[in-house]
Amino acid sequence: MVAARALDFASEPIVIHRSVNGNGQTFALDPLSEARVRERFGSRVHILPRVSLGLETEADYASMRVELMPQIVQLLTGVSHAQLEVLGEVVFRDPVTDEDVPLRSE
Repeated sequence: MVAARALDFASEPIVIHRSVNGNGQTFALDPLSEARVRERFGSRVHILPRVSLGLETEADYASMRVELMPQIVQLLTGVSHAQLEVLGEVVFRDPVTDEDVPLRSE
């Protein structure tokens, strides 16, 4: 039963919602993803409700820089991106369109 539950954990991604406004981006952990993180890591995590960043370029509106992902993940979940991989991949998603945000490297 425990093995089946572990497979369920990895079957769905950890979703971080990314919203864009006039001067920045706001990130928040999806409630179902938050429940999975809390169930897996318990009281060891300190989950922040949201993280906001200012936009540097026009390109930041359409995509997200890959190198920011680990820091945002750790701030929101209280665990490192590597530790979170036991729950599956992490995706950034637009909460309005429900589409994954494209990533770009810089």
